[in-house]
Amino acid sequence: MYRELDYCRSLLSTQVEKTESRRQFQLWMYFLNYQYGVKMKITQGAVVKIDYELKTEKGTLIDTTEGRDPLSYVHGNGNIIPGLEAALEGENEGKELSVSVPAEDGYGLRNSSLVARVPKKMFDGVKDLEIGMQLRVETTDGIQTITIVDIEEDTVIIDGNHPLAGHALTFDVKVISVEK
Repeated sequence: MYRELDYCRSLLSTQVEKTESRRQFQLWMYFLNYQYGVKMKITQGAVVKIDYELKTEKGTLIDTTEGRDPLSYVHGNGNIIPGLEAALEGENEGKELSVSVPAEDGYGLRNSSLVARVPKKMFDGVKDLEIGMQLRVETTDGIQTITIVDIEEDTVIIDGNHPLAGHALTFDVKVISVEK
């Protein structure tokens, strides 16, 4: 069976040279892989589509692809959090798994140096300043998102940590597709 698959692959490679259609080649390869039950594995550079549910350590649903298109990313390029990417390495299309990601491998630990008290007058151009509001600000390190944590008479307390920093996360994932 695998000898037949290799023979078909070599024929298709020849055909691709004639047609110069990489996409057509990929479609034939997917057909052959499904025909013979061979599924592609997630490796460096693969374009991966996943459906997922993201929950906190307490089980609170934070995000899901339900009702939306799957999340598409290039594996190994740091497009998703490191803990999830490491867990998906080597998995096949169709695989369903639950991945627990500690804070260090997710959005990182909380950094107290990213919490600051700033003068309220720095927000004069912002309408209806309120607790929980997120703003994008320019810093010496580039554009950063901050969260308003508290508002006092003359001071605003801001937090530059990611809202999920310091939290262990659980992803329930289904690998929808893997393409090279």
